[in-house]
Amino acid sequence: MEAEITVTREMQVEEAKRRIKMLPLAAQAKREFLSKGLVNVSQRSVLEINGKRYVVPALFWCKDNDEARAIEEFEREHNAVVYHMTEEATEFGKLYDFFYVSQYAEEWEQDRQDLRDGSPIVWTQNVTDPIMSEPGGIWFEGRYGGLLRTA
Repeated sequence: MEAEITVTREMQVEEAKRRIKMLPLAAQAKREFLSKGLVNVSQRSVLEINGKRYVVPALFWCKDNDEARAIEEFEREHNAVVYHMTEEATEFGKLYDFFYVSQYAEEWEQDRQDLRDGSPIVWTQNVTDPIMSEPGGIWFEGRYGGLLRTA
């Protein structure tokens, strides 16, 4: 029987740093997390240019705002470290998708593979209807320095 590993927050932060480097994010967003622990948010936005609509992620800091408070609460309740977040407005409500490192080190290798495949397990916080919040797999792609949830 394999011995259970006791995971410290420092171990989770190091794993989060490893994962942030794997994401197709702007270099500045990666540096901010690596040097300051600052989480960036990729917010799904629609731009209209010359009559054409473009869906793009708007990248911004998650500091002293509702998103930062939601991350702090999630980290505290789930003993996790969030390293990036996407935000979408859907027919189900406003969603925050937390890219995070869990307290279960035995899951980390598979988590990294899922991330490489563009389909990680995230915690989706439904801000509009919290009872609908849940963990699950999503698909994403990198665009214009941010992440865009595609499914």
